[in-house]
Amino acid sequence: MDDNIFTLVGRKLDGYEDELKTYLASGAADTMELYNRMVGRIEALRFIRDDIKEIETRCIVHLGELRR
Repeated sequence: MDDNIFTLVGRKLDGYEDELKTYLASGAADTMELYNRMVGRIEALRFIRDDIKEIETRCIVHLGELRR
């Protein structure tokens, strides 16, 4: 298994998202305000995950350039 910092952070973010999805699916969000807040958190986690993937790609490209 090739774990790096990006993989580990991604797994942690996936775990947070799964917890939020379970919370929403269970009907625990008893107000529309709370529901919207949880959905917003899921969206934020996805933005963060996309940013991390972009940073990982840039690091890989940069390391490739350094090895030349």
